[in-house]
Amino acid sequence: MALVALALIALAAAQVGRNGTAVREDLDIPRSDRTAGWAAAAALAGVPLFEPGEPGQNAGQPQILVRGVAGDPTRPVQARYANGLVLHQAHRDVIPAPEDENEFIEIRGADEAWRGEASGVEYLLVRRGSTLVILSGLPAERLDQAAASLRPISSSGTDVPSPLVVSEPTPESSAAAPARITESGYLNPVIDTDFADPSLLRASDGWTYAYSTEQLTIERMAHIQVARSRDLVRWELLPDALPTKPAWASTTRDFWAPGAIEADGAFFLYFAALHDSRDGMCLGVAKSAAPGGPFEDSGQPLQCGDGFVNIDPMPFDDPDGGRRLLYWGSAGSPILAQELAPDRLSFLPGSEPVEVMQRHALQPYEGLVEAPWIVRREGRYYLFYSGDLCCDPDAPAYAVMIARSQSALGPFEAPSDLTGEWGSNVILRLSDRWDAPGHNAVVTDDAGRDWLAYHAIDPEGRFQPGIDAVRRPMLLDPIAWSDGWPSIEGSQPSQAEVTRPVMPSS
Repeated sequence: MALVALALIALAAAQVGRNGTAVREDLDIPRSDRTAGWAAAAALAGVPLFEPGEPGQNAGQPQILVRGVAGDPTRPVQARYANGLVLHQAHRDVIPAPEDENEFIEIRGADEAWRGEASGVEYLLVRRGSTLVILSGLPAERLDQAAASLRPISSSGTDVPSPLVVSEPTPESSAAAPARITESGYLNPVIDTDFADPSLLRASDGWTYAYSTEQLTIERMAHIQVARSRDLVRWELLPDALPTKPAWASTTRDFWAPGAIEADGAFFLYFAALHDSRDGMCLGVAKSAAPGGPFEDSGQPLQCGDGFVNIDPMPFDDPDGGRRLLYWGSAGSPILAQELAPDRLSFLPGSEPVEVMQRHALQPYEGLVEAPWIVRREGRYYLFYSGDLCCDPDAPAYAVMIARSQSALGPFEAPSDLTGEWGSNVILRLSDRWDAPGHNAVVTDDAGRDWLAYHAIDPEGRFQPGIDAVRRPMLLDPIAWSDGWPSIEGSQPSQAEVTRPVMPSS
């Protein structure tokens, strides 16, 4: 059965009431202008697209009601059997099993749900992690016939562009997410797909690698995204850096904000993930012989806790004393740091987290502080950090701030600590072109100039394909240093052409 032909269009649902009459209802569904084919996504991601199995006891008519928020991993998706929906299932059983046509069932761990209509019959597709599951009332023998009449549509009625092609990288391959290149410069963004929370690493193989929070949509599927570039402007998307989930986070998603370091002939990737059996985010670490991965998890989390304090890890080797440090923090917590053991897969026995900087509660964008990035320059340590609501789809509020210290473990002072000036900690904020810039990394080019890589939200393309989650491309802007402090021109993302970094391939 040629399921690779399957695509989705009409996102209209019919609910069958208890009296058998059909009524229309607006439900939480993916945005119709961001919906494209599941089969194409499965082929690109190399994940199974399971064919329907044997019809269950409720086989019959396909009316269905979906509850939940598409794309929100913290809330379950529910499907309702109505007049005997056929359930096609993969990997895990649905609990509890339905007993009658009016009972709601929960699909455990469902990440996203899509509805569509083929030949007058409605069906549902659900993705759990990297597995695509079909819930459909369409008989198998009619699926090919129906698929031939389907195609993605946008809100304007035009075809949706094809998803990004993800292939094995070669030095000669074209960029999967090209920047707008000019004769001597570029225009932002440099990675024009969702590439949130970027961290950068100039590796010994001559490439610069960028690592990013997961993307599990019809556009791209990866638990940890990774891309590489010779010049910091033209980036090539690579396969999933963490293709196998950790054993302690094998049934969840939420792989956030990785940070990488090259040391001792290997590469170490630190990340945050949601634990299988407890609430709250955990810090994890994985190791690889290659900067692009695949990375293999160490087998247990570094640290867990309530809420999302334990996110945004950034490894840093302190040149003053040689300490291997890991920074992290969010959710109202101070920025924290702790020394790693020599194997870098655990914390140094006897070490404890150190509070290196408290949030400035009366300053803008510091309702919470997170995303630490440490730079050592001229004897000082600079802490770049971000704060507030990175991902609110309606009113994101996010920015990059700065503090400095004489020690890698602080205490760090921000400009407002010295002057009392309101807003003086902020070096990058929103513009009329870009919302919520933040969660940055710093990389130095061959001319010694520092560059800020960060994500931001384009108000004209706010959402990821198929879901109501914000889309955060990666931008790049030069850093200027004056009087011992860094700045970004205009304190906003650039809109005009920027001269390219000085790199080997420039």
